[in-house]
Formats: sequence, structure tokens, C-alpha cells
Amino acid sequence: MVNEEILTALNNAVANGEPLRTSVEVLINSGYNVREVQEAAKFIGGGAIHLQETMPDEHLTMPDQKTFFPKQNSMKQVPPSPTPQPQQSTQQLPKPQGGMINSSNSIKQAISAPASVPRPTGPISNQLRKIGHAKPNYFKEILLFIFLILLIGVLVVTLFFRKSILSFFS
Repeated sequence: MVNEEILTALNNAVANGEPLRTSVEVLINSGYNVREVQEAAKFIGGGAIHLQETMPDEHLTMPDQKTFFPKQNSMKQVPPSPTPQPQQSTQQLPKPQGGMINSSNSIKQAISAPASVPRPTGPISNQLRKIGHAKPNYFKEILLFIFLILLIGVLVVTLFFRKSILSFFS
């Protein structure tokens, strides 16, 4: 029988985007029985824990992007193919020292380089400056609060003077 506590923990972790393998390791490191954790993981993953692991030389890319990420052997390095540069970028990526670099390094450099965002000019920026930051307006909340206090007051008055109100209507 699968331990419900372990099963719930694994379900929550997988639902929050955590890999099943990492969740299993966390539960084992937390002191749960290894056999029970593996059994619950097989129950959740359908026995496919090993299918979720990616091989070190495996690159998962879309078919139209395969030219950007060539498959490499661990000993052999391939020079990166040229990537399109944004036209409005003012910062150039640093040039590599050697003739050949690892494509993962070039990807990390491209991701870490900040893209410059052009500032809006002309009538749009003037309109944005006029709008500015909207200050919170609590007029509706204050009005509703006053109305609530008024209704509570009417309720209290009717409870105190209920006999005179009933005699007035009869």
C-alpha cells in the first residue's frame, strides 16, 4: 500500500513544477523510507522516473532551431553558428578568446546580455507623463462605509423603538 503522506507530497511537488526525481530525493533526505518513496514515485510517474531524466549530451530543441544547437561530443567542440543580433542593441557581446567555444557558453552570454529598450518619444510619452501614477481614490469605499454605519444605526434604532414603531403602524 502506498503511503498517503508521501503520495500527497509528491503530487504537490509535481503539480508545482518540481521534477519527480528531485521530489523523491527531497523526501528520502527528509527521512522517509526509500522503498515507500520509490513505490509512491512509481505510482505517480507510472514507473517512468528514468524517462524524465535528460541525458547530458541530449539537447531538446524545436525542429526549426536545430541549427542553433548542434549536438556535441564531450571531447569535440563545435564553433557556434551565427545568431541574429537585435538591431537596436547598443551593447555588443564580448568576443571569445579562442576560435572555438562551447555553444552553451554562447547561449549563457546571449541570455545574460541585457536588451536595450527604446524610450517612447513624441506624443505618446507626453500623454504618459500627463497621466503619471494614478493615486488611489478611496471615495467609493468611504461612501460605502458611511452608508453601512447609517444602516447599522437604523437597525439599532428599530430594535430599541420597536414597540412604538409597531403601535404607529397599527
